[in-house]
Amino acid sequence: MITNFEDITYQLTNEERRASKYIEALLRMTGERFTNKQIRDKLFERSGKLKEYDLPDSRIRTIINYLRRTSAPNIIASSNGYKISEDEKELSDYLQSLQERIEAINEIAEQTKFYLNAIKNG
Repeated sequence: MITNFEDITYQLTNEERRASKYIEALLRMTGERFTNKQIRDKLFERSGKLKEYDLPDSRIRTIINYLRRTSAPNIIASSNGYKISEDEKELSDYLQSLQERIEAINEIAEQTKFYLNAIKNG
């Protein structure tokens, strides 16, 4: 769980674990990009419209991150959605993007730490 995001970063439910298998298969079989909404709609339809599979975007992202940490580290994302890639250049570019975002977040964290220390030390 991530502090201040507890309501969306809790562990996967049993339904979400089942959904992860469908989502991974969808991405692997088609090779297409899918947005959160498209994934959610396909999952909901596939389930026979069971409400436990009508997931919010935040839970789709959580499932995608679960897949990246387990069976599909080659899921890449862009503003156009998620896809599984086997292309070395595409994966390399995605890795570079991830590293640049990590650096940007670390810079903000350092500035926040600096500010917090200034508050503590008056």
